[in-house]
Amino acid sequence: TGRVIHSQITLVELSCIFFFFWLWVLLYVYIKKKKSWNEAQSFCREHHTDLAPVSNEQDNLKLGKLGNSNDYIWIGLKKNSSESQKWMWSGGREEMNYEAWDEEEKTACPHPKMDNAKYQEDTQVCYTQYRDVIQ
Repeated sequence: TGRVIHSQITLVELSCIFFFFWLWVLLYVYIKKKKSWNEAQSFCREHHTDLAPVSNEQDNLKLGKLGNSNDYIWIGLKKNSSESQKWMWSGGREEMNYEAWDEEEKTACPHPKMDNAKYQEDTQVCYTQYRDVIQ
């Protein structure tokens, strides 16, 4: 039985040596060109990865630092064309699971009549996704 225990310990040690995980890094790219949302999405997909998602407060703060504070920028949020008309992140990654971005205007963002989302029309933010292996 001593050898079996030794073999099990060896397997555990080997699995720890070869353990690694993926780290996704998003690089935001500010593009100052006048385009429609669809044109901006096509441009980002051709030259980068896609229009930028804003999935948390950290993303929101990063995008707020790009460009002129008076500029509006396209983000990767669009109303689903299906009957549900739910907001989806560009590329169909996931459904937007919140609508109240401002506590004072709980139902104002995104506006019910909008089809695409702007962040504060002339500019866009693309992102490029990198995958690094960390061991």
